[in-house]
Amino acid sequence: MAHILRNGTLKIVPQPPRHLITAFRDLTAIRRELESFHDRFRTAPATKEAILPTLEQAEQLRTKYVETLKEAGAALEGEMGSMSEEARAYYQPVLIFIWRASDAHTVVPFLKYADMYYGHLDEPANGNYVRPFGTLDRLRGFAEERISDSIATCESYACLLSSSFDSFARVFDIGSLASEVFHAQRGVSQHNWPSPYPHGVTIRGGTKDWERHEKKYDAMSHRWNKMHKDATLEIGQPGSVSAIKPLLHFLLSQIISNAFKASFGAAGLRISHKEKANGYLDEAYKEIELPAKPFVRMSIDRISAGEIGIVVEDNGIGIPAEKLEAVFSPGEHYGTFFNIRVSNGNSTKILPFIADLTGITIEVSSELGKGTKFDLTIPTSMRGE
Repeated sequence: MAHILRNGTLKIVPQPPRHLITAFRDLTAIRRELESFHDRFRTAPATKEAILPTLEQAEQLRTKYVETLKEAGAALEGEMGSMSEEARAYYQPVLIFIWRASDAHTVVPFLKYADMYYGHLDEPANGNYVRPFGTLDRLRGFAEERISDSIATCESYACLLSSSFDSFARVFDIGSLASEVFHAQRGVSQHNWPSPYPHGVTIRGGTKDWERHEKKYDAMSHRWNKMHKDATLEIGQPGSVSAIKPLLHFLLSQIISNAFKASFGAAGLRISHKEKANGYLDEAYKEIELPAKPFVRMSIDRISAGEIGIVVEDNGIGIPAEKLEAVFSPGEHYGTFFNIRVSNGNSTKILPFIADLTGITIEVSSELGKGTKFDLTIPTSMRGE
């Protein structure tokens, strides 16, 4: 049975609807296929002939994965009205989690990097530098890391659609998990930074405008890479926990990802009205100046016999006071930078739900233009055991 923790009371969700049981089985099979694909991509020779079949397999996986989640979401939405109050309290956030996968990149984020790797394989040896990854080997390694993320995300979906969390509870070293997530999200941020070119504008190569923006790119690239290199992770002696690892992985990934996104000022970018190209930028952020040396820090240690403390903080754009209460509300995004949203709400609004399920306490403090701090208290053993 699935456990629901609401206001300290552990409740039990009845047996899931039949279509969710089917979706759970399908997701379990997809996770195994992702693991198989990971091994195949990792061991394939660095030739187009060898890589192409793996990409074809990935495309088939993407289609199956997205369709499974869409069908489960549509069926779940249709049954929401006939559910008990307890069941709706659980499945409404689950539905949000499922609809988050409407973007195929969310469930198979590795695909664009694997495609990029494939596209550069026939270039001469002296021309295989790929912005912003560097060598083709680094690009391939990054794609492999993103496949691992996809496997963890798939397991999160399966966990929420299962009839019991017990099968997903594991004893594991939480310091290792924190390190894995931190380095993965740092890599994602570093390799997806904003372009120096004006939004929606194409600049012809060889022109003075092109040369000017290339110089700006080089300067921004140096500062951008330095910010990510200087990002710090401090691990004390947190030890092991008994918890639902895929949900902890998802929760930490979202918080750390947003911390990096909120710190784009490291590249020399500044927020101003004239640079707002797509209308996303909130009024409160128009004139703030970010610090010259932005930082992202994460620390983890044992704070008592039965609790682990994790702190994630940045000195990025921050959250306006009037929006702080709405950080986890549906449809809210607490900050944007150029055309990249810091949080579109689809992920952050289900974090309290996941915290309830895992017994985690989340506290958020922030100040506009000064940064944001997340304090997490994690029990060493799942509540309800």
